[in-house]
Amino acid sequence: MLARREQSPALRSLLALLSLGLLASCSNSEALGNFVNADPQLQATQTQENSQPNPTPQDPQEIATLNLPEELPPEIPLYPQVDLVQTDPELNNITGNLLLRSPDNIRAIADYYQSQFQLFGWDILQPFTLDRDGNSQSTIASKNNIKITVSLAQLVDNENNTSQTAINIAYEPFIANLANADPELTTESEVTPDTSANAIAEPEVAPKPTETTKTTKTVTNFVDFAEVREQIQQAVIDVAALGILTPQSPDSLEQFAPNELVTRRDYVRWLVAANNKFHDDSPGKKIHLTKNASQKAFKDIDTNDPDFGEIQGLAEAGLIPSILTGSSNNVLFRPDATLTREDLISWKVPLDVRAALSKASIETIEETWGFQDAAKIDSQAIRALFSDYQNGDLANVRRVFGYTTLFQPKRGVTRAEAAASLWYFGYQNDGISAEELLNTSI
Repeated sequence: MLARREQSPALRSLLALLSLGLLASCSNSEALGNFVNADPQLQATQTQENSQPNPTPQDPQEIATLNLPEELPPEIPLYPQVDLVQTDPELNNITGNLLLRSPDNIRAIADYYQSQFQLFGWDILQPFTLDRDGNSQSTIASKNNIKITVSLAQLVDNENNTSQTAINIAYEPFIANLANADPELTTESEVTPDTSANAIAEPEVAPKPTETTKTTKTVTNFVDFAEVREQIQQAVIDVAALGILTPQSPDSLEQFAPNELVTRRDYVRWLVAANNKFHDDSPGKKIHLTKNASQKAFKDIDTNDPDFGEIQGLAEAGLIPSILTGSSNNVLFRPDATLTREDLISWKVPLDVRAALSKASIETIEETWGFQDAAKIDSQAIRALFSDYQNGDLANVRRVFGYTTLFQPKRGVTRAEAAASLWYFGYQNDGISAEELLNTSI
């Protein structure tokens, strides 16, 4: 557990901002200072203070109660290693809000809640969605007529070189037949984003999971290509000319929306289409689309999903961690969540290398790419990044993101950036570009 100490002004400011939504609902709330320094009577007792938390799903009844009000519904999962910061004075067994904080990173906590919801039969109304820099994300789930919204925010204290994760849990009554009313259900007691310069950034999410993200009609030219940044504009135009890209909305087929964030489903569809297009004369290098499967790779992708074939196909090829690879943290694909930079590299590079990725460490990435945030990168992406570095000027990172000493692994990828990554398939000059493919087809 984190020891109590005087908070830095920067951290105090961030924590205060995060609590505004909660405090607004409390008619007899205490001063903001009490939010920052949690009441010692409310702090959780931990027996493994110096060990890393185990995000393995566990029965909520076995988790420390944190001296929470007895009215708190027992179904609500609580992350094991937390301090209770504040609760709604009017909290009861029907509706309420509580704010927790943990020294663990936002990814570990998100994985924990995802596992809890899956293991204990929660219906996930909205999978975790995150902002461009991966600093804030939230999910919505329901069970036993309760709707719970879990919002996470990474709080960094640069002065003391420490970080914490704020966990806001809001719950209210939920009637199952309202689940289809609006996929972006919210609660009044959720944290309200602040637009000031020092506030936590409002999450940037991909488009709502509607038909606008599922169109399969490809277009070879779009009217808004002029909005693509100059460095990758020609690459995007070349990839579109191959008939690989789809518009953001089926209602506006001429609009590509290059600077909007791309969804995971859209990128998988493009990636499979591009790979199979580039290897049209090499059947052994194609990704086979799966129409029926004895075992689904992901619980949230049904066989009637328009992109089931591509998503299941990549999973069966072992290119995406899934139930098939024995990954307990990847039982959901979250098709309409934003594609992150480490997702893009982890999925694309194996199709360039066509061999087992070389082993690599955080130190390797620091020495090669020079990324200052290498420690924040997922282990699978670490290996992919090292192989990508060995691809020289044809590396995806260099083509898509240019020169950078910050990889920002959880940052969302734009539709233009995703398209540019598909301009070349191959490894160390043994490959082909979209430009070359277009010339050979003339």
